[in-house]
This record gives sequence, structure tokens and C-alpha cells, in this order.
Amino acid sequence: MSDNELSVALELATDGMRLLRDEALAESDWTQLLDCALSSEDKAKWTAYREYLRDLPQTSDSNDILSFKGIVPFSEWSE
Repeated sequence: MSDNELSVALELATDGMRLLRDEALAESDWTQLLDCALSSEDKAKWTAYREYLRDLPQTSDSNDILSFKGIVPFSEWSE
């Protein structure tokens, strides 16, 4: 793969990661509402998970981005 092809592939993969990240953030917005029925502990876990999401793809190296398989669901995520 040429440098240009690699650059394009990385850009496309990064864009895809951002789209999935944005979707996961939108789907978890409810966890941050003041009248949310979550316990303080669960709300803190969701807050940390959402921080993990917001840090994507900046915290990923190019190999991670190119081999990205999807957003880790909250139920499988650990800090």
C-alpha cells in the first residue's frame, strides 16, 4: 500500500470511528440527565465511559484505527 493509499485509508477509518463514537455518545446522553434514575456510582461509570468515547480516535494509534472493529459497548467496557 502506498503512503497516499495508507493516508486515505486512515482518514476513512478515522471518520468511521468518529461516526460510531458520535452515535454511542448520543445513545448515552440520557445517562447524564439530572432526573436520570441511575445511582451515583452507575452515573460515574457512564461518565467515565463517555470520556473514553470522546477521546476516540485521539487516543488510538494508526494501527488501532485501521483495525478498528467497533465501539466497545458499555456492558463490555472497563476502565
